[in-house]
Amino acid sequence: MLIAGGIGIGLVLGWAAARLIYRAPWHVRVWELLGLVAQGLTVLALAPASAAIGYAGALALSGLACAAWVRSLEARYGRVE
Repeated sequence: MLIAGGIGIGLVLGWAAARLIYRAPWHVRVWELLGLVAQGLTVLALAPASAAIGYAGALALSGLACAAWVRSLEARYGRVE
């Protein structure tokens, strides 16, 4: 159950973080990345290593998926402000 929770949290936060970081000013990127590190350390402290590994993997996977999705939308429809 803890592994599934770590993966679920990683999927949601990775998608949200990629959406916030994509084309954001540098200070937003820094704060978002620091927040992700803090959340990762919290998961590592509260859950077993397998859940932390699932969190990190899901975070990276969903972040890359979101960035690819946004790029494909921009290529198809143009950049939206």
